Amino acid sequence: MKKQRAIDAIALYEQISAEVGSMLKQPPGIIVSKLMAMVLQAPTIFQQPDPWTNVEDGMPTIPGDVNGHGEITVAVMFKTEQRVHTMIYERAIVRGKTVYRWKWPWDRIYSDGGIIRWAYLPQPPKKQEDATNGTAEPQC
Repeated sequence: MKKQRAIDAIALYEQISAEVGSMLKQPPGIIVSKLMAMVLQAPTIFQQPDPWTNVEDGMPTIPGDVNGHGEITVAVMFKTEQRVHTMIYERAIVRGKTVYRWKWPWDRIYSDGGIIRWAYLPQPPKKQEDATNGTAEPQC
């Protein structure tokens, strides 16, 4: 998809270059209207918001009752590694006190303090009923 966008942008650039060369011989009003038409044809690039949050800026929201156990699985990055790990951010009641902590997926508590950023995992694909036999298929 990105490669096709680049090819489209190059083709549009070539078209614009050719039209600008011919426009310079025309009155200013026509030049402005042609430029506006070219601007409207230009591809729009949307900047996606950064899904990663620094731990200093906040922690993941844990669903459920704030006075009980809850957990959420998120992606994390460590300051010592350039790769992503899946971890659990947990709210637990330990000796009568509410504790928030990171855990590995195999249920071991993480205590090194090297997590610098986290992001929510994407939602799984929605199931769509197959028209032929009524079975549910993931929609990708």
